[in-house]
Amino acid sequence: MLSQPSREKVCLGKEKAENKNYRSPRGADYIILNSVALYERIKPVFGNTHYLSVYLYLDSDKAGDEATTKIQTLLSGTNISIKDKRTLYPGYKDFNEYLCSL
Repeated sequence: MLSQPSREKVCLGKEKAENKNYRSPRGADYIILNSVALYERIKPVFGNTHYLSVYLYLDSDKAGDEATTKIQTLLSGTNISIKDKRTLYPGYKDFNEYLCSL
């Protein structure tokens, strides 16, 4: 978990490999959930932040869909733009599976 947000962009994913990749925005912070069930733990990070964009690298399954919806709800009413990056890996469970297929 981040102690001091330092950038305007943050990548949020379940595994390290899904965030630290060549498609992540340069200069972004990273939050690794290890489980989409832990999404509520990110709320304090966004309480007093200057993040403008959140890039979601979640699983392409029901849990990923639910977490995406919950994160969108959590951040509604803020000026933070949420970008669902699962469009980068259609047909794959997650970004790591996509990378392994290359």
